[in-house]
Amino acid sequence: MYDLHIHSNHSDGTDSWQTILKKAQAANLKYISITDHDNCDVYFQIKSPEKYFAGNIITGIEMQAYFKGLSIEILGYGFDINKMQEHLIGLYLPPEEVARLELEMLHAKCIACGITFASDVIEKYNHKIFYYSTEYLHSEMCKVQCNKNLIPDNESWEQYHIFFKRHISNPNSQLYIDESDIIPAAEKIIDVIRKAGGKVILPHVCQYE
Repeated sequence: MYDLHIHSNHSDGTDSWQTILKKAQAANLKYISITDHDNCDVYFQIKSPEKYFAGNIITGIEMQAYFKGLSIEILGYGFDINKMQEHLIGLYLPPEEVARLELEMLHAKCIACGITFASDVIEKYNHKIFYYSTEYLHSEMCKVQCNKNLIPDNESWEQYHIFFKRHISNPNSQLYIDESDIIPAAEKIIDVIRKAGGKVILPHVCQYE
């Protein structure tokens, strides 16, 4: 058995690398990969992994990228962590800053559409609780029942991932946010993974249809 898409507490996961390895061992996995968002910091923390896990660890990362108007994610596997770390320098804005910019952009689009929020919704955002600020804003939107009338489909109201697909990442939606100025182009991300010796995989394919 394999699990090649795991997040640690270095991005939007909650487990330390030790806990991840222990869980992998308990599940009798043969191969795992920790694919944190936009960083490979966890791999510099791992020491004597054989104490916790008898299987194989493939280096991994999940990198945000921009492609034809969409914010997408690209997985990289099997890269050299030192080379990847070098290429990551200056590639991304700090994750808290990206989250704040995305929050402000989506909030402005929502307000323009008549969607209402608590007056302190921007100030209350906590990156440690909600890794994705747009998910946080969707949850806050749903606290005001009258906002439901302004969302054209029930699925987008009830489920964030559908709201993201049909609106946030859909150029034809009034709630679309253009992130081309804050996220690296997909071509750049693919080049970085390859230069670090890795292979490129596109996850979440149905999300980008």
